[in-house]
Parts: sequence; structure tokens; C-alpha cells
Amino acid sequence: MTAAGGAFGLFIAFCVAQVGSLFSSDAWNNITFTAGEVKEPRRNIPLSLAGGTALVTMLYVLANVAYLCMLPLEKIQSAPDDRVATAAIETVFKARGR
Repeated sequence: MTAAGGAFGLFIAFCVAQVGSLFSSDAWNNITFTAGEVKEPRRNIPLSLAGGTALVTMLYVLANVAYLCMLPLEKIQSAPDDRVATAAIETVFKARGR
């Protein structure tokens, strides 16, 4: 493998990894359309964006902490189809989680 091929492969992997975050950040563009309908938009829109981002980040971190508390690292690494949440639910509800 050449250095150029390795760099190109890394670039492709980086681009693929960004697809989910780019689609999720589309709401930042759409929220600006509501500025005309909101009271005090200069204050409330930045607060709602910051609050929403903080809430989603907190939920994501708490979900990952829950996965780490419920499952050993080996089960997280070998979760079928990379579905760690499904493995965690099956741990809690046994056979009823399927």
C-alpha cells in the first residue's frame, strides 16, 4: 500500500463517518425558519439550540453509560450487527426483548 492510497482510504473513511452527523445537523438550518414566529428570537433561538444540543448530548452519554454498566466489554464488542442497545434490552428482559 502506498502513502497516497492510505491517505485516500483514510479520507474516504472520514467522509463515511461524517454522514450521520451531517444529516443530524440539518435541523440547525431548519430552525432559522421559525425565527419570525418566535417571541424574542435573538434570545430564544440560541437558547433553544444550545439547550437541545445539551439535552441530546446528555442523553447520548447516559445511554452509553447504561450500556457500559449493563454489558461486559466482550458483549459490546461482539453485539450482533453492532446493536448494543438490543443486547442491553435482552439483558434486562431476557427472552422477551426479541
